[in-house]
Amino acid sequence: MKNKKFIAIFVIILTVINIFSGCKGGGGNEDNNPQEAKSLQNTVVFLTFENEGSNFLNGFIDDLYKMYETTAHSVKNYFLKQSKGKLILQTQIIGGSGSEIIRSSKPVDYYKPRYKWINGAYEEINPQGYDNRYFNGAGEVVKANSQGALPLLDGFYREQSLIREILSKLQIPSGYNGDLSGDGKIDSLVIITDCEATGDWGDVLWPHSGNIYDFSTVDLNSYYNKAEHYEKLAPATLGGKAVTSYNILTASGITAKKANENCSVISESEAGLYNIGLLTHETAHLLGLADYYSYEDSSYEAVGEFDLMASTHSIPQNMLAYTRLKLGWLNYDNILHIAKSGTYTLPLSVSEGKVVAKIVLNSYLQTGEYFMAELRSASLATQDCAFDGGLSGDGLIIYRVSQESAFINSSGLPTAIDMGNMYGEDEVYVFRAGNPQSAKKLSAPFNVFSYAMLANGKVGYTLDGGYYSFDSYGNSDKSKNTSNLVSSLTSPSETLISYSNGANSGIVFSNVTLDKQTQSVTFTVELPEEEGTQKLDDVMLKRLPNGKYQVRWTGGLLDDNATVMAVRSTNRLNRRAVSGSLNINQESFKEQKIGLYKTLAIKQAPAVERCVTLDLLESDAEIFICIEGENGEYSYRYVGSALEDDVSFGEYLAKIFDPIYLILTVAVIALAILTPVIIMLLKNRVMPKK
Repeated sequence: MKNKKFIAIFVIILTVINIFSGCKGGGGNEDNNPQEAKSLQNTVVFLTFENEGSNFLNGFIDDLYKMYETTAHSVKNYFLKQSKGKLILQTQIIGGSGSEIIRSSKPVDYYKPRYKWINGAYEEINPQGYDNRYFNGAGEVVKANSQGALPLLDGFYREQSLIREILSKLQIPSGYNGDLSGDGKIDSLVIITDCEATGDWGDVLWPHSGNIYDFSTVDLNSYYNKAEHYEKLAPATLGGKAVTSYNILTASGITAKKANENCSVISESEAGLYNIGLLTHETAHLLGLADYYSYEDSSYEAVGEFDLMASTHSIPQNMLAYTRLKLGWLNYDNILHIAKSGTYTLPLSVSEGKVVAKIVLNSYLQTGEYFMAELRSASLATQDCAFDGGLSGDGLIIYRVSQESAFINSSGLPTAIDMGNMYGEDEVYVFRAGNPQSAKKLSAPFNVFSYAMLANGKVGYTLDGGYYSFDSYGNSDKSKNTSNLVSSLTSPSETLISYSNGANSGIVFSNVTLDKQTQSVTFTVELPEEEGTQKLDDVMLKRLPNGKYQVRWTGGLLDDNATVMAVRSTNRLNRRAVSGSLNINQESFKEQKIGLYKTLAIKQAPAVERCVTLDLLESDAEIFICIEGENGEYSYRYVGSALEDDVSFGEYLAKIFDPIYLILTVAVIALAILTPVIIMLLKNRVMPKK
C-alpha cells in the first residue's frame, strides 16, 4: 500500500516537470499556409425611418439579392474566385414582423448632423440632428480639420443605439444561422437604408463599416467627450449570437452606378444591375481589409484601379496578389521569387501556379520594403470572368509593398490596427510613367492608371488615342532618386522603381511582352549587384505595432529554405543564447525543439523571402533561425528575445525555474524523500523474524 503511495507521488512530480519544461515542440504551421475553405453568412437588413414611406426603388430588394448571391459577378462569386474556393459567402435577407423593411422609431433627421460650418462658425441646419461640432483642447469650437480637433460622441452614440433598435425588431426566420464560421459571432451584418437617407463623408448614414461598443469600459480617445458621459448600451445580439461589426450602406449609393458603367464585358442580364463593386468593397472590410486610398488627400492615388480596396469599379476588379496573400488565399507556391537577373513569364494574376513576381533585396533588413509584379488585363476579360474588364489597359504592373506603413493612424502614430493606405506612407504603391511625384496625383493631365501597365514596348494611352513607347521601366543608376529625375512621360530612363523615401532600388524591367494567346506576360529583370554570401549574412528581430515579430535576414540566398523557431524563454536560456554557448544544430530544427524548452512557434519560408512573421506568442520567447541550402549546408543563428507585454505568474516562475534546474531540484527532493524510504524497506527485509 505504501509503495503505491510513493509511486503516485513520483508520477505527480514527473507531471510537474513536464508542465514546466514543455518538452514537446509547438505547431509546425508555415507562413502563407493554404487556408482551408470556410463559409460565412452575410445577413442583410433594409431600413427606413419614422413618418416616411419606403424610398427603395421597385424591384431593388430582388436586384440586390442577385448582386449578392446569384449572378456571375455577384459578391459571392467574386470571393469564390479571389479566394480560389476558400471563402463561400452566403447571403440571407431578414426583415421585421410582416415586412422586409425595418422602420426606425426616429425620423431620418435624427441621424443627420445638426450643424454646418459656414463662414467661420457652426450654423444650425437641423434641430433634430446630432451635435457634430468639433472642439480643441481648450474646449473651444473649431473647424473639423483644425489641428487637434475632436468631435463630440453624440452621433456615434446614436448610431450604436440605432444598431440595437434594428436588431430588436428583426424576426429570425426558421433555420437561420448567422454564424457559419462557428466563432459565436454574427459573420456579417449589412444595413441598407432607403435611397433618400444619404449623408456626407463621416456622417452616421454615410456608407461605412463600424464596430459595436457598449460604452461601459471603452474610452474613445478620438472623441472630445468620453464614453463615461453616456449610459451603457445593451449587448448587440442576433439569434443568440454576438454582433461585433456591421456595414451601413445607402440604396442611393448602390443605385448611383449601373453594373456596366465601367465594364461592357458582362451579360445583358447583369447590365441592368447596380454597383456590385460597392457591396464587395464593404464586405471585404469585414474580412479585415483596410482602404488603399488616402483619407487625407482625395487627389492622391497610390493603387487606383488595381485593387478592390482602392478605386472600386461597379463590376469589382480583381484584388492584387499581395492582398490575397494577406488573406491566406495565395501562398508561397503562387510566388515567383526573383533573386537574380533574367527573363521570366507569368500568367494572369487569377490563374493557377505562380501568378506574381516578388523581389526582396538585402535592403529589406532595414527598409522593410519589397517589390512585386503581376499581369492585369482588360482585353482578356470574358463574360464568365469580367472582373478586370473595366481596367484602362493591359500589361505588367509593378508595385512596392511596405507592410509597416499600414500601422500608422490619423495622428501619424503607430497603431496595432492595419490602416492600409489611409494615413501616412503607403502600404502599397503602384508605379507608373511620369515624374514619381506628380504622377501620384489625379490632377495630373493624364489618367495615371493607364500609365502603370507595361506591354509590348508601350505603356498606356495618350489623350489622342496613341501610346507612349516604353521598352523598359526603372533605372540601374543608384545615384538617381525621386527628387533628381526629370519630369518626362516619354523617356524610360527617367522612370524609377523607388523606396518610399525616394531612394532608387536599381531594379529595371524590360522587354515586356504580352501574349494574349497564352494569356501570359514575359519580361526581363535586371537586379542591382548585391554583396553577400550564399549563406546567412545578417539577421534582425523587429516587433510590429500589432505585436507580431518579424525575423529578417540577408545573404545571397537563392534556393535555400529558412526555418524560424521560437521557444519559451528562461533566464538561463537567454544567457546561453546571447553568449553563444547554447548548442543548437541541424537536429534541433528537425526535431522542432531545443532541449526541454517548449516550442511556441515554427515557421518556414523560402530563404529569398528574407522575412518570416511570427503570430502572437503566448509568452516570452527566444528566436532562432536555420538556413538550409540545397547543397546540404546549414547556417544557424540566434536572432533575439521576443518579449510579451503581459506575462502570467506561472510564466514568470517558468522563466526563473529553468527546466534543467527544475529537474535537478525535483530529483534532489525526490531523492531526499525516497532514500529513507528505501533504507527503511531494506531494513525491514533484512531484519530476522522473531
